Amino acid sequence: MDMSEWLSYWYPYICNYLGIGPEEDLESARLLNDIITNSRVDVQKNKKELKKMVFGKPVIVFGAGPSLDGDILNVLHENFLDKCVIIAADGATKALLNKQIIPKATATDLDGDLESLMYACQSGSIMVILAHGDNKEKISGIVPELIKEGCKIVGTTQTKPFGVLENYGGFTDGDRGAYMAVEMGAKMIILAGFDLGEKIGRYSKKESQLGGIGHEMKLKKLKLAKELLTNLGKTGKIPVLNITSGGEEIPNVPKITTKQLKNMLN
Repeated sequence: MDMSEWLSYWYPYICNYLGIGPEEDLESARLLNDIITNSRVDVQKNKKELKKMVFGKPVIVFGAGPSLDGDILNVLHENFLDKCVIIAADGATKALLNKQIIPKATATDLDGDLESLMYACQSGSIMVILAHGDNKEKISGIVPELIKEGCKIVGTTQTKPFGVLENYGGFTDGDRGAYMAVEMGAKMIILAGFDLGEKIGRYSKKESQLGGIGHEMKLKKLKLAKELLTNLGKTGKIPVLNITSGGEEIPNVPKITTKQLKNMLN
């Protein structure tokens, strides 16, 4: 994403819509940058590996919507794992691991199942970690543990990038994974598990955990994800397609069947 567009339009729009404080985002970003820097993580090596992995290849980004389990089975049935790079949005990691799929990269704000995130990174998945105002405690508690385990880490921020942190665009884990893949030179983006409707998937935060206000905030974030993916499709840089078996239509992102996708990949 063009950084001037992000900083002048999208980020202020999101902050206003959700009541986010940019100062808290920046504070969290500084914390993540300091931890990565002080631990001497070879971020440049991890970025190069991520780009080499994605460049010129079709990428399937798995979101954590209600259709996720079925979409994973469809992908397995058509043998797409041999032809596509798999990127997981935070909560989708657990569902993929349940089917013995290790995502090549995981876009996470550390809000998902910690055991699954740890197993994925120990198995080679690159952790693309976002710092935002609400996850400072997770950053200070979890990131050092990931580094201790030798996990490959790339740090990201919602603010203007600085230090070792990047800003690839996007806001929720799922759409950030898609934006990141575009920035890394993917051939096409394929969305799976992106229902983006009123129902929250079981691999995302449970409704019982969210509560009334939390549930409303989650739905707002899904709405933002839809807007950002609509924008990604509109840019026309590369094809952005949707194989999610349920859920809502995403403007500028054609919904296709797995059989249609198979014909495109052959």
